[in-house]
Amino acid sequence: MKKFDYDECIKDHGGYAVTRGGLKVRLLCDDKSGGYPIVGLGEYGGVLTFAADGKREFQDLSCDLFTPSKRIKKTYWVNIRSNHNISIFHSKKEANFEDVDIKKLACVEIEIDCEEGEGL
Repeated sequence: MKKFDYDECIKDHGGYAVTRGGLKVRLLCDDKSGGYPIVGLGEYGGVLTFAADGKREFQDLSCDLFTPSKRIKKTYWVNIRSNHNISIFHSKKEANFEDVDIKKLACVEIEIDCEEGEGL
């Protein structure tokens, strides 16, 4: 999870942030008077208020806000050859047209669907 950035959430994530606990919060405004200027609508319909840094009123740490990570969705094609070498392509068409003298054993589709930085 990335540190909360109100402007990035509005601009790049459709006006949504996520809590430490993984719930989506639709951001409604950032100019409420008092010490908790950010107002959001929780995934289950509750109205929540936050400090400018995304910290939840009443110190409920599971509800602190974070900027969602970008989702990566890609498909690759991998040619596996008899000498145990591989080649990676962005399309099946490219993989099928690979011109190599070594026998191809398989052409395997690999789908990646993860958050940026996941698993590192």
